[in-house]
Amino acid sequence: MTDCELSTLANSSAELAAEELLLIFQQVGARGDVMLYKHDGARSENRFTIMALISGYEGVCRRDGDSLSVCVQDCLRQYLAAKARLGN
Repeated sequence: MTDCELSTLANSSAELAAEELLLIFQQVGARGDVMLYKHDGARSENRFTIMALISGYEGVCRRDGDSLSVCVQDCLRQYLAAKARLGN
């Protein structure tokens, strides 16, 4: 995944970003649903929660005060680490 792909996520609406996010997870072999929540409110401008329900791995990646790009990178790292542990 390139920084360019991640930057397009950060500049997208939450709905579009969720679709792009699912495609990114599918590129690394993930199957299932990815849900993205952008928290509302004045103090929540850069708060995102990503829930990945993929291939028997359920991960909730929550990053407060970080960009969506950082949240995506963190969630992908967690997913790939779990996938490696399971030997898939």
